[in-house]
Amino acid sequence: MTVIHRGQALKGEFTVNPDREMLVCALALGALARGRTLLEECPATPVSNNFAEWLHENGVSLQHKSNAWEIEGVGLQWNSSPLQTLPKNFFAKFIALCILSRDHETCFDFGTQTAEDGTEALLQEHFQGSWQNSRWLFGEVDLKVRISPSGEVPHLSKIRLLLQAIVHERSLYIEEKTSCRDQLSSMLTYFGAPLTVEQSGQEEMDELARRMARLQGQKQDRKTLTKLAACKFLTGKDYFVPGDPTEATALTLQASLLPDSSITIRNICLNPSRAGAFNALKRMGAELEVVQKKERFGDQFGSLRVQSCKRMVGRKMTSELLLSCLEEIPLLAVAACLAEGETILRLPEHVAAEQRVLLDCLAANLKLAGIEVGVYEEGLVVRGREEVDANAFTYEKPAALGLAFAVLARVAHGQSDLSQLEPLQNEYPGLLEKLGVA
Repeated sequence: MTVIHRGQALKGEFTVNPDREMLVCALALGALARGRTLLEECPATPVSNNFAEWLHENGVSLQHKSNAWEIEGVGLQWNSSPLQTLPKNFFAKFIALCILSRDHETCFDFGTQTAEDGTEALLQEHFQGSWQNSRWLFGEVDLKVRISPSGEVPHLSKIRLLLQAIVHERSLYIEEKTSCRDQLSSMLTYFGAPLTVEQSGQEEMDELARRMARLQGQKQDRKTLTKLAACKFLTGKDYFVPGDPTEATALTLQASLLPDSSITIRNICLNPSRAGAFNALKRMGAELEVVQKKERFGDQFGSLRVQSCKRMVGRKMTSELLLSCLEEIPLLAVAACLAEGETILRLPEHVAAEQRVLLDCLAANLKLAGIEVGVYEEGLVVRGREEVDANAFTYEKPAALGLAFAVLARVAHGQSDLSQLEPLQNEYPGLLEKLGVA
């Protein structure tokens, strides 16, 4: 257990680690591209170092120097070693398996820990194939698009579809009502993939036609159309991976809740499908604004200016908004703890079912801190208080839960205890020091 006391005001300028998923994807695309890719202003992290080791073991030349990653791409048709020591991080492991799946003739040996480290479950849930004498043989690629009950392709499924279509040189068409956490599409387009993302529906009609449709009771659902033609090659590029929205949300929340705080967080990912937490906090009354917004490298990023705010106000957060910030839901629940009134975090029912263990753990810890919170079939209901009690916070995973409890401990009155700092330090290197926890 680590002892945490209420914090002082946050001041000054901060940078956070690169968006973890984007960094892994950028390293992968650099390896799959022809020519040289340079990831600028990109500090190395435990996750990126481990994934880079895996790429190197599979014949990719890359190095980190002068705060940048240099990658010499080997193209889409690169040969993988049949003996695999997969990356440790779940997402990096998933990306590695997407790339390996292009080889139908090799039986891959993933070692003896496949059940313990989650590899077996990951293969069986997301990939076609079979075990043969303790080795895995990938089957024919399955590019069938499966839409969730709320109208989107689940996050990991969409990444798998896009990457497998790329490495197998296949076309792909995805039609969704909404698109969640869709940064890979922008990245692929920037690296030269023949991919387009279009919006269709009501915005294609003029205002008179929209009004007439509403009067006649016609529904004009908005749709996101992702079209990928067969890709022959990707091209190496200079690229910038913006800052991680989860880390930025933690700093934003703590600065909002501690009096006299005033901070700037530089170069944060502002992709609308990923950065919904900032909109959610602003709706609740957080004093934050985007400054120096840029649209480069196929995506959006910018700096955030945050000041401590008056007491936040509880809001009803829709499932569409929360799908763009699933990892930040524990942090939004912490904001709700100190907000005036009731906050409803409503997820699509199937997503809430997948997140049940996380929601139950979150609710149990918040109740121990004196918060009225209820778990229902579609999410959480939190009734805020002016002050939050200190508590002994416990969790197992994911690390985002521990991060939320660390922020709550810094704004609670009294002495709190938090278990398992090591997963937080591995997942968010240096962030605990910025928050004043370690």
